[in-house]
Amino acid sequence: AVGQAFVDRQGQRLPATVGLQVQRGDRLVTGDPGGLGLKLMDDTTLTLGADSRMELTEYRFNAATKDGRLHVRLVSGALHVATGLIARHAAQNVRVETATGVMAVRGTAFIVEGRNPP
Repeated sequence: AVGQAFVDRQGQRLPATVGLQVQRGDRLVTGDPGGLGLKLMDDTTLTLGADSRMELTEYRFNAATKDGRLHVRLVSGALHVATGLIARHAAQNVRVETATGVMAVRGTAFIVEGRNPP
């Protein structure tokens, strides 16, 4: 984490620190300036830009079978995704949602920018 970076969990705001385990339903929040990198167990990397909000709506991964599911919701700001084993094994199981649409993953890396609709 760089600058202002937090994890909102069940009504509590936790500072984003190296080693903090992220849980389903957590909302990752960055300020301006701020940034946050998250490496998941399947080697997916999520990088949240300054002044951004993202919710981890679903994440599960079985290292033995490479089976899993990743769904995130970008509330606002910018998110860079570098996919890992889940996407390589079953790309349809990785999904990024914004206020205006849902992105199904078919590649290895992409950037999503979300803004609140007028």
